[in-house]
Amino acid sequence: TLFRSSSHEELTEKNYKKLEELAKNYIPVVNINCQNYGGNLIPVIKTDLMDAAYCATSYLIELGHKKIGFCSHSSIRFKGYQKAMEEHGLPYDEFTYLSFKSVQDIVEDIIKAGDKPTAFLSYNDQTAIRLIQLLENEGIKVPQNISICGIDNIQLAQYYNPSLTTVDIPKVEMGKKAVEMLIELIEGSNIKEDTMEIVFPTKLVKRKSTIRMMK
Repeated sequence: TLFRSSSHEELTEKNYKKLEELAKNYIPVVNINCQNYGGNLIPVIKTDLMDAAYCATSYLIELGHKKIGFCSHSSIRFKGYQKAMEEHGLPYDEFTYLSFKSVQDIVEDIIKAGDKPTAFLSYNDQTAIRLIQLLENEGIKVPQNISICGIDNIQLAQYYNPSLTTVDIPKVEMGKKAVEMLIELIEGSNIKEDTMEIVFPTKLVKRKSTIRMMK
């Protein structure tokens, strides 16, 4: 059984117990991108999503942005964003959204704000693209007025206008490795202890939706 965690990336203890029951009953299980369980009984293939958000936020700061918004329901990604902001002594409360508040509502908040954010990190590329669309509809140009960065590097990201700066999650490689491990388990092989948790690196992809702040 291949199990991919939900968009929250964090399994509840109750759900993980169910997976443990499968594994204990000799049903092969491989967990993909679960951030808070794995490595004991069930092998897990994942990326460092905290580092992905940290690298994206650090890049925006490197470009000279100090007022950076963030929308996500992922506590893992928020920790990366928070770490980068705190390292540089930057505030992050006003435009930080840690719930399922709609992108439309976020754009309305940006429009009403006197001191608008100059950059925004989105939970994923789909959210980032929707954010760009709604901002452009309101006459707020990307990246001229606000830089937008996503996480995932979906295929559309490189073709969208402007092309989206994002963090690449190596989904194909992760999927291949998960299937390889699952086949090993089905064939009765034991997964080596040092490969029970495999973390794939992420990579910042710089494109045209982000721009350096003018001094």
